[in-house]
Amino acid sequence: MEREPGREGARRALGRLLQAVLASRGEANAVFDILAVLQSEDPEEIQEAIHTCSRLFGALLERGELFVGQLPPEDAVLAGSHGATRKYKIWMRHRYHSCRNCLGELLAHPTFRVKELALKTLMKFVQLEGAHPLEKPKWEGQYLFPRTLFRAVVGGLLSPEHDHSLLLSQFREYLEFDDIRYHVMQAASDAVAQVTSQHPEVSLAFWNNAFTLLSAVSLPRQERDISSFYVKHTEPSDTWKVAHLKEHRKTFQMMWLSFLKHKLPLSLYKKVLVTMHDTILPHLAQPTLMIDFLTEACDVGGAISLLALNGLFILIHTHNLEYPDFYQKLYGLLDPSIFHVKYRARFFHLADVFLSSSLGRGNRNSVAARALCPAGGCSGPGIQDCLSAGGAISLLALNGLFILIHTHNLEYPDFYQKLYGLLDPSIFHVKYRARFFHLADVFLSSSHLPAYLVAAFAKRLSRLALMAPPEALLMVLPFICNLLRRHPACRVLVHRPRGPELDADPYDPEEEDPAKSRALESCLWELQTLQQHYHPEVSRAASVISQALSVPEVSIAPLLELTAYEIFERDLKKKPSELVPLEFVPAQGLLGSREDACAQCFTLG
Repeated sequence: MEREPGREGARRALGRLLQAVLASRGEANAVFDILAVLQSEDPEEIQEAIHTCSRLFGALLERGELFVGQLPPEDAVLAGSHGATRKYKIWMRHRYHSCRNCLGELLAHPTFRVKELALKTLMKFVQLEGAHPLEKPKWEGQYLFPRTLFRAVVGGLLSPEHDHSLLLSQFREYLEFDDIRYHVMQAASDAVAQVTSQHPEVSLAFWNNAFTLLSAVSLPRQERDISSFYVKHTEPSDTWKVAHLKEHRKTFQMMWLSFLKHKLPLSLYKKVLVTMHDTILPHLAQPTLMIDFLTEACDVGGAISLLALNGLFILIHTHNLEYPDFYQKLYGLLDPSIFHVKYRARFFHLADVFLSSSLGRGNRNSVAARALCPAGGCSGPGIQDCLSAGGAISLLALNGLFILIHTHNLEYPDFYQKLYGLLDPSIFHVKYRARFFHLADVFLSSSHLPAYLVAAFAKRLSRLALMAPPEALLMVLPFICNLLRRHPACRVLVHRPRGPELDADPYDPEEEDPAKSRALESCLWELQTLQQHYHPEVSRAASVISQALSVPEVSIAPLLELTAYEIFERDLKKKPSELVPLEFVPAQGLLGSREDACAQCFTLG
């Protein structure tokens, strides 16, 4: 074929060949020239050849000029005594197969536009073969889907040598059709089985391609949603599997099981498990069949084991799966590294879900104890070590412990001793002061705490208040009063007429154990001292202790974030109720009285 160079030259030459073949069977050999351009090294010429093949064989399919039935060998037909029309149709059918094979090879072309165009042309042939079948139906009304062609398309997309993620993203639009989705699931299962049987070591590219395709398959929720078909069909019968959601679910399950039964790369384990509970398990006909994959994934370790446990938890909780080792597996994930891994937040979120279930009631204390001492001897960076770190870290660790104690019945007798140990003069000056007193208020909110413990906190806070700035005092004084309101047994600290003198105060501020501090034998003389504070608001707040304490508590929430700047600004805005005196001796005249030195030295003229 002689033609002008370039895309326009190829377009004109291919157009002439197309018209010749469609106009006369005598020009059929021109098909070879068209197919030859598919092997060109110029991507633009290849695209023109693909367009031409699409128009040519699309027209031949619609006109019924391709042989229908089991295709005999080309050489035997040409040498036989068949009629010219039959020979032409068989010969042209062989050329059509050659075209399909070339297009399948072009799915691996380095130019994406060529790959995309080849895919669209092959899918056009799928639609046309469905409308004009190339095989004879075995019975009237039989649904004929071009499975052979379609399996070749899916096989090309799941190439073991090439990354087809971008091409597969273009293919997703066809998965909106119910018949395409159904046959994709079947073809993908066959492709996985074929590749894994032919290759001892399957490439990462194949696994990634397969996962990309499988994860794009999304089943409808209800059977009435199955109504969109790519291939023309007659009125569906009850035996037509494509029209039934039950069959889609079976095929979906077969597809995923055929994929997950093989040893996957670690990167794919994580991708599968992340989507397992949302996009896979809800659509399986028998979700419990996933137990083999999930139990194997549990042994991988790290984030993969955690995600596998999430899938197992759903099977246990929703589908009544028996898996006695579930909490043993969760327990095994608790080691020192759990506080440093990227998935720490996800781990503790899922662990909280697992342990909040009624299934986990018998396992909470063991898991919680492991969290407190993850390395067996508390040598790792567990909550115990965090408690010893001091400052904000200790406070946050106490918050975690409080949740375990309050929600999961953890036994931890030293909790309030650890909290008591955080009370030192610096507590009024640190950045996390507001958070500390908010959490301390929560921790001490129970009315069942022993009186000696509450008295120890009230006494230590009172002693520390002597060194606190005004903004902290305006918050801590109501805090102490609230403790006395909650625990009437501690009100002896306010009024103890026969108590010891101040220099003989039995309270031991150096004692770390609140039970041994003897706070309940002392009194809150520090609050009486603060009634003489230079700041009037502090003085008034301290004077409340001398009055009958009201039953309703005073909310300290508005006072937690109070700053010295806010107090200063508030004082500036106050308007005095009367004139402020500037001299304790009333003035007599402009220069004072006659005895005044100023009046003796000066006179007004």
